[in-house]
Amino acid sequence: METPHVLYFNHCLIYDPLTGILKWRPRHRDQFVSDDLYKAWNARWAGRVAGANRPDKRRPLGRCCVMVLFNGKRVGAHRVIWEMVHGEGSLGTSSPDHINLDPWDNRLQNLRLATKAQNQHNHPIYRNNTSGVKGVSWDSSCQQFDVRIGVNGKKVFVGKFRSIEEAATARRQAELLYHGDFSRTPGT
Repeated sequence: METPHVLYFNHCLIYDPLTGILKWRPRHRDQFVSDDLYKAWNARWAGRVAGANRPDKRRPLGRCCVMVLFNGKRVGAHRVIWEMVHGEGSLGTSSPDHINLDPWDNRLQNLRLATKAQNQHNHPIYRNNTSGVKGVSWDSSCQQFDVRIGVNGKKVFVGKFRSIEEAATARRQAELLYHGDFSRTPGT
C-alpha cells in the first residue's frame, strides 16, 4: 500500500510547527457511509492529537517514534509533517532526521533532511559499547584504545591511543571531518 498523498494529510490533519503536534481535523459527512459513523468519529477524534508512540523495528535501541495510522498503514509523523510543510515528493531518497535525537520531538526546527548514511552518523552510542565513546574500543593485544569511524559504508581506521581521553578527542575530530553537522558525540 502506498503512503497517502500529501493533500490527504492536509485534509485530515492540522500541524503546529512550534509544538510539533499533529491533530485530527473534523471530517466531512461525505467521508462516511452513515451519519452515525460520521458523528462517532468526530466526537471521538476531531481536535485530538494524532499518532501514537509505537515501537519501530527499524530504529535501534528499542526506540519509538510517533506513528499515524492512515487507511490501515502506519506512517512516521515526522515524514507526514515534512511532506505537509514542504510538499509532495520533497523527501526524495532522503528522510527527516530528528536533530536532537528525540523521536517524539517533531517541531519543524528539529527536523532536517538526511540521507540514510547521514542519519546513521547522527545516532546515539550503542548499549553494548564498553568504552563509553562511540567508535572507540579497547585492543587488549597492544593495550591501547582503537578508534574507527564509518565513512561511505566502510570503517576507516583513525588510530590507536594510550588514554581514553586521547581516543575520544581523535574520534570527535574525525566525526567533525567526515560527518560534519551529522556527528553525534556525548554533550553535543
